[in-house]
Amino acid sequence: MSDSFLVQRLGRFLHLTADERDFVAGMEREPRELARGDVLVSRGSDSRRLHVVKWGWAVVTAREVGGRRAILRTYLPGEVIGLAEIGTPEAPHDIVMLTDGAVCPFPRSSLGRIYDSAPRLAALLTAISSTEQVILRELLLAVGRMPAEDRLILFLLTLLDRLSVAGGGSNSRFHLPMSQSEIGDALSLTPVYVSRLMTRLRGAGVIEVADRHVRLIDRAALEARVGYSTLATRIDTSWFPKPRATPD
Repeated sequence: MSDSFLVQRLGRFLHLTADERDFVAGMEREPRELARGDVLVSRGSDSRRLHVVKWGWAVVTAREVGGRRAILRTYLPGEVIGLAEIGTPEAPHDIVMLTDGAVCPFPRSSLGRIYDSAPRLAALLTAISSTEQVILRELLLAVGRMPAEDRLILFLLTLLDRLSVAGGGSNSRFHLPMSQSEIGDALSLTPVYVSRLMTRLRGAGVIEVADRHVRLIDRAALEARVGYSTLATRIDTSWFPKPRATPD
């Protein structure tokens, strides 16, 4: 198994050719270590660089009216920061490290070379980015329409699947480095309310929490409860072009 979370994520959907693996290796050539709280991208800065999350978590943040921070999305190991913003000359939001970690910057122009020389890999990156936007829509709908408890369950299910695609979690258990305040910032809830919800879910036997790990005890029941769709683990590859090299 590769020690690259990005390779594991991509390999979940395609058997990468040697050339495709070389392109991915180029994206991860220069890891840069960062500490929790370090600003990776500042709002208004030049956004012509993308970043592969080598390890650790990052978050996209914004300030709401009244000054409270909102977490607009999380970036997990093996995900690519900046794909959603490739059409913008300036970064629309701040991106901050939620944990210690490492990212690998690469120029936006590299995407052009991937589309030209490794079109199947480019199609996969595009499809994954598109799926991530659909997942964000589902979470946005949940924040606006779902009861708080269901909102939290959907959030946990989504994180679990996104981590498991890159080998960062099992079918029911994963590491959650977010504080109750940070979970609240992602779900428009107060830290006190998040604490109350977690206690309620634990008391009901729905989840277990220990050493910053969360286990969903009856995943199938939770999925049915919130109408969850496993978008992160299913990519339609039927339309992808043929690889330029034979997988080995």
